[in-house]
Amino acid sequence: MGKELLNFLEPGNEVIQVGRTRGQYQVDISDEKSVRALFEKTGKFDALVSATGDVAFAPLNELTRDHWETGIRSKFSRASESSSDWERIH
Repeated sequence: MGKELLNFLEPGNEVIQVGRTRGQYQVDISDEKSVRALFEKTGKFDALVSATGDVAFAPLNELTRDHWETGIRSKFSRASESSSDWERIH
């Protein structure tokens, strides 16, 4: 999904790629200090698109409720924490 999103957004926009292990910047979204450091390095920006979080890769019929909840929690709770950090910094 990240590559498709990049292909869509890159024409006509300045896009900064950030990842856990790849990209122009690296960030650990579960670590507040890492998120703060990222925002300090990138400076102000107009928009943030996030495709972060943990996910279980398995056939659909093998996914458990725990797999589903971990995926949802890691995406929404971390994104929420990160956005409030952003508001404090900017």
